[in-house]
Order: sequence, then structure tokens, then C-alpha cells
Amino acid sequence: LGLFTDRQSNGTPASLLGVIDRTNTSMGGRLLRKWMGQPLIDLEALENRQDAIESLYVNQMSRDDAISHLKQIPDLERLLNRIAIGIAIPRDMLALRKGLLASGNLKHVLQNVTGFPTEVTYTLDSCDGINDLILGALEESLEGHSGQGWFIRIGFSVDLDSLKKTYSESIEYVASLERLERQRTGIKSLKVGYNRVFGYYIEVSNVNLAQVPSDYSRRQTLVNGERFITQDLKEYEATILNTYDRIKELEANLFRDICSQVIEYQESIKGTANAVAQIDLFVSLAHVAALYNYVRPKLTNDDSIEIEKGRHPVVERLISYGSFVPNDTLLDNINTQVILLTGPNMAGKSTYIKQVGLIVMLAQIGSFVPAESATIGIVDRIFTRFG
Repeated sequence: LGLFTDRQSNGTPASLLGVIDRTNTSMGGRLLRKWMGQPLIDLEALENRQDAIESLYVNQMSRDDAISHLKQIPDLERLLNRIAIGIAIPRDMLALRKGLLASGNLKHVLQNVTGFPTEVTYTLDSCDGINDLILGALEESLEGHSGQGWFIRIGFSVDLDSLKKTYSESIEYVASLERLERQRTGIKSLKVGYNRVFGYYIEVSNVNLAQVPSDYSRRQTLVNGERFITQDLKEYEATILNTYDRIKELEANLFRDICSQVIEYQESIKGTANAVAQIDLFVSLAHVAALYNYVRPKLTNDDSIEIEKGRHPVVERLISYGSFVPNDTLLDNINTQVILLTGPNMAGKSTYIKQVGLIVMLAQIGSFVPAESATIGIVDRIFTRFG
């Protein structure tokens, strides 16, 4: 049936998944594959899916609003897993907060959509406790991750704030030291620098070595000069390096505490992730139905399949618009058990056989189908052969 095969080399969809997957989140994409791999035979469950899709199909404005919010939601399931196993970084937390806020906005949109299942929107939880925690704890503009750069907000930890103040004051002193030493020594070309091997240093060119004060201690010899250090600079260097390490350690500990607090909300986050996946899929299938002129099939527990002007969902996308010739189908277990289909090679016999199978399968994941009308008696398996 070509359900999951990849796209063709020119980028056109060569599978049913390629045609109907308009999901905006990773969670929705995974759920679509699951639905396609496990179609339902439960009539009530299928009709509930159809109701959700139809509510979004007829309400384009709400559908478009939902899409805009879905695009802002990251993979909440993946983020929660990273936090649970201890490999999350601060950027993951900020992404989680962004996704939860967007989920809250999504809930607000769907609450106003008549016919959309309330049991789905009910589990959407913006988790305000997490949002407040992350907002108060983490810098929103952070570029680094745990262990690289400061990411805990000022005001979140008194001890951390004190260390950061000491570090900043020491850095400011070293930054001003070049100007102060030039004034004190009269050496205009004097430089203060840092490297990982020797640490902080004061660099003086060979022509100015006679002006070096007695409190300078030689640290490194260069081709064109000497590098020195003073007792004062050595103390500030120790303060900077020690404080830097303590800040790293304390921020890492605080971040682990934040992760532990977030894990306490994991059931709410899981519920939100599941709801987002379902909503994303409902929105996707409604969008596809509107885009490609699909209709809601009538599902029954009878033993007949009746399709008027059905179309192959993949083939019609591979050829020029409107050039696919629709076909009717009538099958039942009493009068029309067999269709004898004849024709020359390339007449479309295999396409027709697969078309019926795909329309039935689409109907039994709850989707609308490419036809003018369709009444599908639910089946428990599909057999096709072609070629």
C-alpha cells in the first residue's frame, strides 16, 4: 500500500504518510505513524476522532490559530526524558517552559471550538508552577549550557549572588590593572593578559625592562619581552579561578535541584504531551481534508463498502491537479463480493485496487477520505496484490 515509504527524489510525496503528514510537532508525527500502523475497528472511537477533525475542518480560523501555537511547541516527551535521566541542559528547561506556555495558549483556542473533545483539552496543562520556577531561576537569553557560562538568575540564590559579585569585582580590577600599571611604571606599552598555561601576567617589551618595578616577579620569557606577575595580581588570579569553579559547582547543584522539582510535574507534562500530539494530528488531518477536498466517510458495522468518485490519495498528488479520474466502488458480502477488473497494461487496475484499500485504511484511522462520498463497513484486515 505504500504507507511509509520515503519521498521521491524530486521531493514529491511517494507514500500515504508523505501526503497526509502535516503535523507541526515531533509528537504529532510519531502519533500519526502509530495510528497508521494500528488502525481501529472500534466504531465509537473512530467517530470521536472524526468529530474532532470535523470541528477543526469547518473552523479554519481556529485551525490556523492552533497551527501557530503548535509550531512553538518542542518535543515535550523528549525534553521530559532528558530531564528524568539527568542529561538536560538549561536550554532544555527554557524550551520546556516555552512549550508549556504555548500549550496553555492552544488550550484557550480549542476551548472555543464547538465539537472539539473536551477530554483532550482538559489534559492540556501549562504547569504554571514549572513556568514560575524556570522563569525565576534561569536567564532567558542564555547561550551556553550547564558548566559553560552563568545561567542562574541574580536573586535566585544568595550564596551564588555573593560569589558572582566577588568574581565580577575581581575581573573589573584586573581589567583596570593595565591602565593603573602604565601610570605607575611609565611603560606605555605594558599589557595585562591571560592564557590557560601561565594564567594572568603583565607583559613588558625588552626595551622597557629597565623600568620594571622591584615588586614584579618573572613568570615567562618571550623573544621580544618578559611576562611578570605581582603579589596583588596573583591574589586576584586565585580569587577569580577559585570563585569561577565554585560558581560552576553551585550552579550545577542548583540546576539539579530545579530538574528534581520539574520531575514532580512529570505526569502533568506527559498528559500535556499526549494531548498536544492528538491535537496536532487532528489539526493535520483537518488541514489535509480542506486542502485536498476530502470528505467525512460514514462508518458502519455493516458488510458493505460504497465509495462514490473515490481517488487515490498519493497518485492524485503526483500528477497535474484535476487530472485523476475518480472511480466508484461497491462491495458487500451478499450481492457484490467480487469485482472482476480487466484492462490492458498501465490501465490503472493496480491503482484502483490500492485506492480502495487506502480509502478504507484512512477511514479506519479516523481521517476524512478522497472521495465525493463514502460509506465504509469496518474491516479487520486489508489484502492487496498488484504488479
